[in-house]
Amino acid sequence: MDPHIIALLAIIAVFLAVIIIRALIFVPKKRDLGKVAPIFVNSEKAANDLSEMIRCATVSSTDKSLEDEREFEKFEALLPRLFPN
Repeated sequence: MDPHIIALLAIIAVFLAVIIIRALIFVPKKRDLGKVAPIFVNSEKAANDLSEMIRCATVSSTDKSLEDEREFEKFEALLPRLFPN
C-alpha cells in the first residue's frame, strides 16, 4: 500500500479519535438562570383565537385557480388583531 495513503488514514484516525474523546468528556457549563417567572396562559382566549384562525380556509395548491386569495387576506388581517404584539 502507498505510504501516503497509510499516512492519510493515520491522520484521519487520530482526528476521529480526538473528536470522539472530546465528545465523551465534554461537560456543559452550569448556568444560573435565576428565577423563572411562571407563564400564564389564558386557555379560553387561546382556544378562541385558534378556532377563529382555523375558520380561514387557507389551502394552497400548485393550481392557483383552486386557491381563494380572499381567505389568505382574511387570515393576514386576523393575525394583527389576535396578536397585536
